[in-house]
Amino acid sequence: MIVGNAEMENSNSEDLCGVVQNEECRIDDPASTSSSYRLFGRQASVHQMMGGGKDVLLILIILLFLKANYAVFRKKQPKTLPELVLSEEMVNNAAASFRVKINYMLLMAHDITLGKDFRLFFKVVIALWLLSVIGSLISFFTLAYIGIILSITIPALYDKFEDQIASRG
Repeated sequence: MIVGNAEMENSNSEDLCGVVQNEECRIDDPASTSSSYRLFGRQASVHQMMGGGKDVLLILIILLFLKANYAVFRKKQPKTLPELVLSEEMVNNAAASFRVKINYMLLMAHDITLGKDFRLFFKVVIALWLLSVIGSLISFFTLAYIGIILSITIPALYDKFEDQIASRG
């Protein structure tokens, strides 16, 4: 640990996302303090809405995974997990909700195939054609990898440059 570091002497520290933590352990997010227009009328930042700060749970899961594998390596029996029981009412409610959503998607697919909404039909045809062209050029795993990287990167970039995006849009 370097004690003479000028950054350590400063009472405020800033992380990579531009979030400042002061000496009182309060986090001052520059995006949340601005009174500018926010897309979709939301109050929290995109990072917070997508579950930012849940790294502790990830670390605990990794530690439990390593502990279980270490127990197998030592030929010891790992502790058993408690049984998880779902009530019948909870399962029925989830199934009913899922059924309604599936029926709505099937109805929408039916309308698209019959051509009732020509704009939507044309958009679907173009999207499927583009997907076919991209699929012939790039493998599925490469496309999935690019999608995962973009789904992680774009919200962070939007959160960082939100004021500039809001002022142009």
